[in-house]
Amino acid sequence: MNTRKLHLLVVLLAVFGVGLNTAFGREPSAIVEDIRELTPVIEEVTVNGADDAAEYRANKARFEAEMAAYARSVHARYRDSVRNRLELSVHGATLVASASGIRG
Repeated sequence: MNTRKLHLLVVLLAVFGVGLNTAFGREPSAIVEDIRELTPVIEEVTVNGADDAAEYRANKARFEAEMAAYARSVHARYRDSVRNRLELSVHGATLVASASGIRG
């Protein structure tokens, strides 16, 4: 029983393969030629991928430079803000002390 099913499956696959070959009207060697024609397309995609990778690296470097400049400006603004608050608090304490008659 199993041998019959296996034989039937093999026959069906062979008929299906012949049908596909007939439907496309190609010889088996034509499939190999089609694969050879696809190879330059694959190489072209690789070249385009290299261009994309270079563009990605350039964008990444630009982004990192912009972020470093932003971090420096934020640091400078924060430092100036802290300095101003410190000066105001020192001057404010000096004014309060001088108004109350306390010497420093």
